[in-house]
Amino acid sequence: MRAVRSPAALFALAALSACGGEVRETDWRLRFDSASLRVRSVVIETRILAGGCDGDRSVYEGAILPGLAAPIPPRLGEGRHGFVARARDASCRFFAEGCAEVTLPTSEPIEVLLRAREGEARCDDVACVDGLCAGVDFGEGLPPPTPRPIAPPAGAIVAEPPRLRWLGVPGALRYEWALVACVGPLAACPLEGAESWEATLADARPEALAEGRYAWRVRACDAERCSAWSPPRLFALRARGDLDGDGRAELAVGAPERGDREGAVYQHAGASPLPGVAPAERGAPVAEPGARFGLAIEAADLDGDGAPERYVGAPFEDGATIDEGAVWLFGPGEARRLESGAPAAAATFGAALARCDVDGDGLDDLIVGASQRDEGRGEVEVLYGDPDLAFERRRVLQASERRPDARFGATLACVDLDADGASEVVVGAPGDAGPGALSAGAVYVFGPGAVPLVWTSPDREADGRFGAALARAGDVDGDGGQEIFVGAPGERAGDGRGYLFTGRPGELPDTPRAVPSPGAGEAFGAAVAVGDVNGDGAPDLVIGAPAGADGRAYVFLGSEDPAAFELRPGRILDGEGGGFGTALGLLDFDGDGRADLAAGTPDTGGVRLYRGAATGLAPLPDAVWGAPELSDPGRYGAAIAPRQ
Repeated sequence: MRAVRSPAALFALAALSACGGEVRETDWRLRFDSASLRVRSVVIETRILAGGCDGDRSVYEGAILPGLAAPIPPRLGEGRHGFVARARDASCRFFAEGCAEVTLPTSEPIEVLLRAREGEARCDDVACVDGLCAGVDFGEGLPPPTPRPIAPPAGAIVAEPPRLRWLGVPGALRYEWALVACVGPLAACPLEGAESWEATLADARPEALAEGRYAWRVRACDAERCSAWSPPRLFALRARGDLDGDGRAELAVGAPERGDREGAVYQHAGASPLPGVAPAERGAPVAEPGARFGLAIEAADLDGDGAPERYVGAPFEDGATIDEGAVWLFGPGEARRLESGAPAAAATFGAALARCDVDGDGLDDLIVGASQRDEGRGEVEVLYGDPDLAFERRRVLQASERRPDARFGATLACVDLDADGASEVVVGAPGDAGPGALSAGAVYVFGPGAVPLVWTSPDREADGRFGAALARAGDVDGDGGQEIFVGAPGERAGDGRGYLFTGRPGELPDTPRAVPSPGAGEAFGAAVAVGDVNGDGAPDLVIGAPAGADGRAYVFLGSEDPAAFELRPGRILDGEGGGFGTALGLLDFDGDGRADLAAGTPDTGGVRLYRGAATGLAPLPDAVWGAPELSDPGRYGAAIAPRQ
């Protein structure tokens, strides 16, 4: 491999023509066997060999810095290929390598795992400068590499025109980006021939956009030519939780034990000032005692028309068998019952819900937990979005080691941790025993690989319930990576603990930062909500601690400056009992540009609302709602949406 001209270059690539039929552009990922190898790496050299790992003809060469995604190679020929990666340290010594053999074309993701291997320092007759062999060329006449979009995350909902960001590439003198309004799947968005704009840095901020769904893409250009366009990304511009298009979010509150545990959901329309108008009640079209309709609530735009549907879980609803569970879809003029693709007794399908774009097609997908299925081993179903809402395409997710009472699927979240344009599905199993610790808990991350990544708590405490709460935390610390919060309310003898996992382009995280409980015996981490409460542009965390005498919620303010972010609460909200901190939701309820907190007190049937402010959340509630049916609170406040 020829080295780069400048040791400051982030990466460069060269491609040779491939014989045979051409296949689509191939996306591939690099992952280290351990965190220590990743830290040691300075430069990663990549090659694609025709014929496999032992092939002698290179059809692609490139080099990247760790933390960046693997460059998108040109179109490759059909047949067997070896995807090779070797890592150098600061002395230019090869110390890790890996190769994946793949027959193209393939619809499966390609991942190269780098394992430790000591080699010789080698730069031939040129100097080694910070891991790069200086003074050599990667090839003439090539355009810059294709940039990779990183923000906003795929499928994000934003309240104002977002800052578009991508990974800068060497050799680029300017960037061109295009953005269009889009209805339906991403493939139908009219990006071909769309007007484009120029940027000199690796970001841009569109202005004067109306509410709606937008697709965008970017390419890099030098003085003579431009790269291929990046894969497109989609975001929705609307108030988070706004289902009726009035510019204000609607707050949905579940009362799953109302009546004879039939359950109900109350939808409160956004208003300024708080508290808003009387809620609209919604129950299952066919009320069933014991169904617990309203135990899980989500809004998602699975048909891509720009108007989200409401989805409500009734996990103990009977079908052909007892307690198999169901999810109810509420759209314009319709209410429809959705059941599992393989209904089973006591499965509790609908116990947890989440939305995200798993396959990167621009349509929301619905993630449904069935945590009691198969003696509590649990299961999750992905219902893929489509314009007809037919739900003919589904995928079943299971733990790699299925244990009774693990409750896999009790909690769910979605986040694009590796910035590839498709969300990872994150599944909590808070009852998972694991080795030597009953109910220590575990979290499973389903990404592009066939086998999920498994996270466990560093402490592995019995009854720690790691994974009892999950939330996509955005870029809470301003370091450029997407974070996810994992709650473990039983750890440290019931004090509770939280963990933040940070993703990076091209790789999934495996080592968290701990968020210790500020109090004692409070079950810190039992619930979490994410939103921008002070309007500074950075997401903030509100973490519930319901086990104390009155319950508490701790507010951790995010920052766009990594140096300014602190893992300590900027505000402590004290409840007045009733299970305060069990369920939390953040949304801009009053339309002032800051997220407001809705904190449930389901033991007494209530919700307390705290207004967002420039200094964070107000210390006292602006409104306290009791259950609409005072004689039958039904655990009103046990579920709140949106949470993030």
